[in-house]
Amino acid sequence: MVLTDRLPLALQRATVSLSSQAGTGTGFFVAPRVVLTCAHVVSGEDGVVRGEWQGSHLDLRLDDRSRGDKPPDLAALHLQTPADHPFVALAPSVSLGDDLWSWGYPMGSYSSGDSVTLKYDGPSQRHDGELIRASGARLTPGFSGAPVLNRRTGGVCGVVRLGDRKDPVIRLVSADKILETYPELSRHHRPPHTNIEWLDLLEDEQLHAGAWRYPSRRVLSYLKALRGFVRSHPYAVPLPNTPPLSTVYLRQHGVSLQRTTEDDSLINLPGPQSADPGLSGRQQLFTRHRNTLILGRPGAGKSSLLRYVAEIASRDWLLTKDCEFVPVYVPGRALSSRNSFSAALAAAVSRELGTWLDASLPDDWFSRQPIPGVPWLLLVDGIDEIFTVDGRREALNSITHRRSAEDYRFLIASRPLPKQEIDQLLRAGTGAYEILPFSPDQLLTLAEQWFKALAFDQPRPLAERFRAELERSRIAHLARVPLLATMLCVVFAGHPAQGIPHSRAELYERFITLLMSKQYRHVDIYERLDRRAKPYGSEARRAVRRLLERSRHLLERLASTRHRGDQRPFIDLAQTWTASLRPSCMPEDEWAQILEDLLRQSGVMTQRRGEFVFVHMTVEEYLAAQYTAYNLTSEVANYLVFFQGGEQSYRQFLAHACVQRGISFEAGALNILRNGKPDDAMFVAALLRDGVELGDVVRTTAVNRLGRMSASSKPGDSAAVALRTGAAHELVYLSPEKGLTPLRGIAENPRVSHFDRIEAAKKLVELDFGLGVGLLRDLVDAFTSTKSGDCLQAARYLLEFDASLGLEALQRIARNPHLNDWTRLTVAVEIGEWDKSLSRTILMDLAVDSQLGLLCRLDAIELLGVDTVPNLAASLYDQRLP
Repeated sequence: MVLTDRLPLALQRATVSLSSQAGTGTGFFVAPRVVLTCAHVVSGEDGVVRGEWQGSHLDLRLDDRSRGDKPPDLAALHLQTPADHPFVALAPSVSLGDDLWSWGYPMGSYSSGDSVTLKYDGPSQRHDGELIRASGARLTPGFSGAPVLNRRTGGVCGVVRLGDRKDPVIRLVSADKILETYPELSRHHRPPHTNIEWLDLLEDEQLHAGAWRYPSRRVLSYLKALRGFVRSHPYAVPLPNTPPLSTVYLRQHGVSLQRTTEDDSLINLPGPQSADPGLSGRQQLFTRHRNTLILGRPGAGKSSLLRYVAEIASRDWLLTKDCEFVPVYVPGRALSSRNSFSAALAAAVSRELGTWLDASLPDDWFSRQPIPGVPWLLLVDGIDEIFTVDGRREALNSITHRRSAEDYRFLIASRPLPKQEIDQLLRAGTGAYEILPFSPDQLLTLAEQWFKALAFDQPRPLAERFRAELERSRIAHLARVPLLATMLCVVFAGHPAQGIPHSRAELYERFITLLMSKQYRHVDIYERLDRRAKPYGSEARRAVRRLLERSRHLLERLASTRHRGDQRPFIDLAQTWTASLRPSCMPEDEWAQILEDLLRQSGVMTQRRGEFVFVHMTVEEYLAAQYTAYNLTSEVANYLVFFQGGEQSYRQFLAHACVQRGISFEAGALNILRNGKPDDAMFVAALLRDGVELGDVVRTTAVNRLGRMSASSKPGDSAAVALRTGAAHELVYLSPEKGLTPLRGIAENPRVSHFDRIEAAKKLVELDFGLGVGLLRDLVDAFTSTKSGDCLQAARYLLEFDASLGLEALQRIARNPHLNDWTRLTVAVEIGEWDKSLSRTILMDLAVDSQLGLLCRLDAIELLGVDTVPNLAASLYDQRLP
């Protein structure tokens, strides 16, 4: 009879029949080219033991530690020639009553192999150590050294050592004792596991029972679905050759909202990098805090970050079967559900992944760790999209309630939240960072990657032309926002001869026009819908044509309705609004199918969880503003733009749409410039910067107001300096000669805090790259000379904007004897992300520097590797001894 149970069959194939001067016995492969047995099986052998495996003869060399018969009676044998063989997986876990199974080579009629079924009785204490007691069979000689499989955990829990001559009882040496005796085997039996062939045989229940840090088939199926879902670009650009997110994603960086120490103020977010593809960013993000909040303005790259983390973690599990967490991409509104936490997540994720999943996730899917010892990482996207205060509070409570739970970690992405909501997360120990914008070099890389993905013959020259034209335009500052940079690349690639748009609103109009044109250029939406209408006659075909003519207006009305908070499905609204167009001869269901096809092919909508949504919230805001502006009076328009409040992005779009329709904002703008708060003046400046025509008087008044706001010579508190910095930043766009002077004055003023001076220099980088970078370099030197650790923060910013100057600055810090030893060591390691050779050189200099502290020098040596400087290492270790 042939074994058909996969796990016992795998155990059988890993066993070896042994013969020696002491007689016969059993062994089993416990690692590549390593056979384990009992020492008494090979006692008396001087070197080579004979084995037989799968009809082949083996020469096995006895490990020097295995000679003799001392406890724990184990022997390791090393295969002398290469062989392609399986090996078992050790699992120390065992519980009373567990079903056990073994295969061995006893003497006598069954020397070709015999099986035995046992049950675990408990521990057994012998004079030479603790053993495992199992009962159910009396084993004959030759079974010694056989592996014993625990059917519950799917792993080998021990090796047969002793039998009982009277009773059907045997004793085993435990798997724990095997690993304790031969610690070098641990790398094959501890995470990350290398014995994938064995672990792939285990059922989900066995993986959990054995505490295997290994994904089950169900988890892998989930991860495969998740990876397929998140690989699409979050901006859902529905154009031919649109690349997957990982192809065009660039690493971004964040700045702490907590103004902590200089070592924690900046963070590398996960993302590809030539020297180290993503690892250091993941290490920083997930080791500093258990839970982290990432804030950013619309289009800052928040969703892209979450999707990138989800894709890379899913890829690691699928390819290497190891990662520090299992990702879950979940919309923020799911956390405000009235259901249980696990059930709410399961329902939301099932809707999000849709048909990528073979079946919906069960309610208890998120009730425990997905893999023993590995938590879920909840990638929470869009807490700000929960529109009610109570709903956001409930979502934040569900996060802070689980802030220390071993089963969950959180990475939360959101637009800016009210201060009290951020404070709630900070009090719970959540780290908080704001995403920094792109640098000019990153923009060039992004453009080249997009143009390459869109199949341009010479993507690099086109990217350089794109950047040059952008720098000469008045919207260059927009390209530092990832969404807008992506839109600029797509729009420019669609019509390079048209050049760069003149304003943010024009960019959105050209982008939306490009997306919507796809339904005619690549799909021929009229022909497609006409075929559906043709069976119902000429009246139905005319209705389809009228529907297409009004499609832009329909999309704008849908956007406006959703922006006002109406959550009814778009398809239901569209059916209601177009009911008068539907001919009586066409069934309602057929008309609904035509509407669905129209929305699906519109270019500005996509389907998620079976429901239509706009490709990005700002696209919805732009279209909503266009619809709202149709019938507004001047008085109402001024109220909505200047006094109602709400998202600034939408109000800017609305102002631009109203101006195009002849509405003047001059009186309203002048009123708030003269009587409003500083934030009101900044908003008017943003409108002017965005290309909204407000008139010369408004521009002059705004320049004067911002000039007064930025002109104070007093240091003031940090909030006051931040206001001056922001005012000067906006002033530069309206009057460069008046704005650069106060901004530069803040950066150069020694009475202003280091933090605010760095912030001013950063703003200058956006406006005058050479000037801003030069000031950052000067701040590095100034702070270094005063022995301030803030020099490191300035150097890190400099590194983001100019890698060459940044590395030079970091090198000066690492070599500065007046700075803290550990800061210098940290910087030396950080340099390795960009230049490994330079990093090792500096580490070597630190290791031999007798002025450095002993422990710091030892750490430098360990980072280099003790073998690099063995004599110095030995000398320093001797000094460390008491």
